[in-house]
Amino acid sequence: MKFHIDWGWVVLLAPMSIVVVVLLFEQTHWVTEQTSQGVHYEASTHVNLGRSAMKLGNYQEAIGQYQTALTMDPEYNEAYMGLGIVLNIQGDYDNAIRCIKQAISLDSLNQGTGYGNLGMVYAHKKEYNVALQYFRKSLAIDSTIAGNYRNIGSIGSVKMDWQMAALAYSKAIENKPNIRSLYRNMRKEALEKYKDDENFQKIKEYLDHSISEDSLAEFDHKIVDELAEKDPKLAEDHKNLARAYTKLGKLEDAILQYNAALKITPNDAVTYNRLGILYARTDDLENALLKFRKAVQLDPSYGDAKANLDHCEKRLADK
Repeated sequence: MKFHIDWGWVVLLAPMSIVVVVLLFEQTHWVTEQTSQGVHYEASTHVNLGRSAMKLGNYQEAIGQYQTALTMDPEYNEAYMGLGIVLNIQGDYDNAIRCIKQAISLDSLNQGTGYGNLGMVYAHKKEYNVALQYFRKSLAIDSTIAGNYRNIGSIGSVKMDWQMAALAYSKAIENKPNIRSLYRNMRKEALEKYKDDENFQKIKEYLDHSISEDSLAEFDHKIVDELAEKDPKLAEDHKNLARAYTKLGKLEDAILQYNAALKITPNDAVTYNRLGILYARTDDLENALLKFRKAVQLDPSYGDAKANLDHCEKRLADK
């Protein structure tokens, strides 16, 4: 005779009776899995609170939230990564390295991000050669991360390796935000979200084939300029590239980069002054005069720009 469970009665039983029924039918794995998912969900709440606290500059609170998450779920890679980032900000470099390395070991999907974060820690420690290794290791996984190029450029500037700096900042600008990179990041987040799902492989295959990055390319020109206009980091990349070109004696290239920066941040008196200096060095005094005047107009207290304006006016008068 086939054994039949009347599930209507089961739901009326006391909680202990439910556990007994589950044990009889060897469903403890299901209970453990559900419990594990519940713990992970609670831990993720603390990770989100940690991120919010970090954005507000409440670093001690962020550390507490990440540590609470790890108490609940000791293998939560995002909690280790977040803790490592905030410890780096706090200057606790050794523990930051330990946490980020632990995050990398737990999360094969986001190793590129982890290596980039390790690079940041070693850069703060002024161990620049080790930092460069990690930034390049991150780029070997994903060659489109502008932040890694930007960081390599910063190290090049510190080391006065202007060729390295120029190449890196050029790559940062080349990899400015576009539809393809935004989609790539969304896909990455989706894979992270579902990495423990039993249907992960099917989800991954669907995301791999649902939208071709090539099909998104035609939309890039419609939004790239709009995104760039709102991206102060891109303006800094242009200015840093201009500085590297100036050090390399490529003054015309430097002028182009400063002008590109002004399209994003048009009220930047310092950039107008630097641009005026370059025009003056190339003996284009009329353009130099216009840039110095604009710098003084934007910031009447800007002493260097005033002095440069006076000098430029005298040179033009002497011609």
